[in-house]
Amino acid sequence: NYRHHSHTFHKQWYQRRVRAHDVDNMTTRLSNAEIQYIVDGVEQDFRSDGRGAEDYRQIELETRILPNTNGSARCKLGKTEVLVGVKAEVVDVDVHAPHIGKLVITADCSAVASPKFVGKGSEVLENDLSNVLSFLYNSTNTISLKDLCIVKGESCWQLHVDVLFVQCGGNLFDVASIALKAALYNTTLPIVKVSGEGIEMEMEVSDDPYH
Repeated sequence: NYRHHSHTFHKQWYQRRVRAHDVDNMTTRLSNAEIQYIVDGVEQDFRSDGRGAEDYRQIELETRILPNTNGSARCKLGKTEVLVGVKAEVVDVDVHAPHIGKLVITADCSAVASPKFVGKGSEVLENDLSNVLSFLYNSTNTISLKDLCIVKGESCWQLHVDVLFVQCGGNLFDVASIALKAALYNTTLPIVKVSGEGIEMEMEVSDDPYH
């Protein structure tokens, strides 16, 4: 039974996490009673706000909200809010992957999102978020990088994806992934006209951002 195994996994995960670490890296630790309350809730498929253990909070999702981008999205889930902007440019292909385009993802935690992000407090988290999202979205099962190739062995599109955490209240990876996917889904690329071959090859990129 999927739900039974899922609850068992979450119970074990909660027990390991709360006993080994502070919750969400905060200084306040959970008491044994609070730990047991969480574990019991997972076992009974019930949370204090009435949701089941696997039920999401209401998701707010908007797309095409940032000007001067090829694609953008905003996602809010609970107290976490993420903005994603996508910019595209024509670059040379990688000699080791001459038939695919490139996807570069950078995460940034706004200092207003949490006091912990002031100064260099967010560097480790930003690196972790960037690395995980890059690993997920550079997979052939997530996005077809072949579609970003313009001329095999010569040129391709490189998508620069900026992920900005405006508010942080948990579920960071979930919200970032939703916003990122939505931004990529509504990304539009200009038409590129290619003429000639080799050193005489010329490319003309349309000025129309919607074609």
